[in-house]
Amino acid sequence: MNDLQTRYRPTQIEPTSDQLARVVDEYALQTEVAGAQHAKSMYCMRLIVDLNKHAYLTTREAMDWLVLLDTTVEYPTPYDEMWRQFRDNLFSDFYDFMLKANRLAAKNILLEVDRTLYMPPIPPKRPGLMARLLAALTGRSPT
Repeated sequence: MNDLQTRYRPTQIEPTSDQLARVVDEYALQTEVAGAQHAKSMYCMRLIVDLNKHAYLTTREAMDWLVLLDTTVEYPTPYDEMWRQFRDNLFSDFYDFMLKANRLAAKNILLEVDRTLYMPPIPPKRPGLMARLLAALTGRSPT
């Protein structure tokens, strides 16, 4: 994408009228916004990588902790199976929460990347045919 840069920068164009100056200013603004959007996208990609790395490390620590805890806890026969089910459910819920939080955080980051930083102003709408006809009949302006 970097090889598609333009040859001329807005500062190299000599504006000869107000209209040309506005075009040059708009071009400069769009170029700056495109650069800012690129920087924002790169930053958001780094955030998603950090998010996944943190989720992996947190899940691994939780799994190591649960494995250590299982070897240290012993219950008599009726409670042993209940403890194992509780431990399995605890880890399953934790893993599910981590995946959902990861997806939600990544979705919000991607929504921020998708958000447009700048939209050009909408040109004013010209009055329709009926408004112009009524203005011509009454002698008023069509606005």
